[in-house]
Amino acid sequence: MSAFYIPPNGVYFRLVGQDSQRVLFSRTHAQPEVGNIAAASKYSDQLFTLIPGTGARSGEYMIQGKNTQKVLISRSAGNPTVGHIDRNPDVERDDTWFKLEPGTDKAAQTFRLLCSSTNTVLLSGVGANPVYNEPGPPSAIQSRHYFSFLFEDIKDLRVDNLEFHVELSKITWSTPVTIQSKTLSNSSDEEKEMTFKVYERTLHKGRFKYGTGFTLADGTVVGGPKPDIAEGAVILDPAIDGWIIGQEVTYNKWFHKSYPVKLGPRATVNAVASVKRGDLEVPYTIYLTSDSAGVTVESRGTWYGFATGDLSVSTV
Repeated sequence: MSAFYIPPNGVYFRLVGQDSQRVLFSRTHAQPEVGNIAAASKYSDQLFTLIPGTGARSGEYMIQGKNTQKVLISRSAGNPTVGHIDRNPDVERDDTWFKLEPGTDKAAQTFRLLCSSTNTVLLSGVGANPVYNEPGPPSAIQSRHYFSFLFEDIKDLRVDNLEFHVELSKITWSTPVTIQSKTLSNSSDEEKEMTFKVYERTLHKGRFKYGTGFTLADGTVVGGPKPDIAEGAVILDPAIDGWIIGQEVTYNKWFHKSYPVKLGPRATVNAVASVKRGDLEVPYTIYLTSDSAGVTVESRGTWYGFATGDLSVSTV
């Protein structure tokens, strides 16, 4: 599962430069037609959507302004080198196609906008010519090359599904925990089988940490399974629970089982029930749909919490 999320066509966003904290715009009523402005200001001419390429263009995107319907260009020569033009599906120019190159380490969740045909990357800076391009080979990567998405609110967005990626999960730490004990005594002169009944609960906790994709407002309720532990691995308890974005959720797990214990004549043993408690990290994807916008979006991150499992009984 890729940690970098690319939104589908029809989802609108602002493009904010990571160094300048200024967002791009595409307009026709004033000069410059393509420029940037402080991210604190919000106007509809700052909104863009991606048009994905197909065939030989697979993995590349046009960046189309919502108001103007024009697409960005990045040229190696001319004035300006960065601008916008009307899209003509019958004659698509090479310099209108971009790759979104995800950053790493401190630049994680950001990306460069690389125009492969001209080998240039877009920049959002400050000054008299704030939006421009530079040569884009990996050896020339600078922090000023990176952008991130600021998504437009979609008011009727609903949660469709929560998927935990168990195959990518980790148990980062575990330890045995005693949950119940009982002394059993046989006062007879013959061997006797007695029953140790375990009936106890343990506390589990979990929270979602956003990583990439569409952001969900704190307080959003997401129904779905619960990460758990069995046989030393992460599993999912299918019982539907109400996770709350931005909050740590606590819940109980009950252990209920009877164990036969054989005691010799005049013997006394202490029966101890233990479970394994583990700290878990489970990547997730939340799928959301908007009927009015006709789009499905994703919110990705990691669920952090702890759980218990693998009940066992010993006697001493």
